[in-house]
Amino acid sequence: MNPVNVKAPVRLEPGDTHDVLLRPDRNAPFLWVTRAESWVTTFVKGRVGRKTYLRVTNIGDAAITLDAHETLGWWTPSDGQPRSGFVRLGSPRYQQWQNVAYGATRDAEKNWIPAELDGPMTNRPSYPTPKTILRPEPRQLGTRRAMTPVLAAVARAPKVSGVEVPPDDHKLDADEETAEGEPDMPPAVAGSAAIK
Repeated sequence: MNPVNVKAPVRLEPGDTHDVLLRPDRNAPFLWVTRAESWVTTFVKGRVGRKTYLRVTNIGDAAITLDAHETLGWWTPSDGQPRSGFVRLGSPRYQQWQNVAYGATRDAEKNWIPAELDGPMTNRPSYPTPKTILRPEPRQLGTRRAMTPVLAAVARAPKVSGVEVPPDDHKLDADEETAEGEPDMPPAVAGSAAIK
């Protein structure tokens, strides 16, 4: 079994982290990690061929100092097990520790203040403050659209011995025909003229 230690004393403010380089051992392939009341360890895996780290996060409210040679974890063979207080990666207890570590970390830009405040992303027109209830402006007659109900008379087909006879080709009556030369009336006026 090989220990994973902090090489030199490290001071961590609340929410700060420190990474310790991991050097796996071929004879001890399993990593067990531990935690304390004020700090938690997290396994950080790099890309393929990159180095892996054990990240220590200060979850307390005060600054802490990790002493040199503080044991953060153990590399063990498949049949080995370290003393109590250490858990394997991926265990439910380790996952609980990760939630605590994530909740305690702070953003690097948390206290960042921009040098100059940016304006809005879009232009906003400024309107005068209304002093009365605003009414819509009346539109011109040509631009206004309105629906006007039109009443139409429907002729019933006469019945001849119980059989309905269809009406003639729907020809217009003499009083409904418009005379040549007269201007066509708008639909609203034409509908009211047909009712008379």
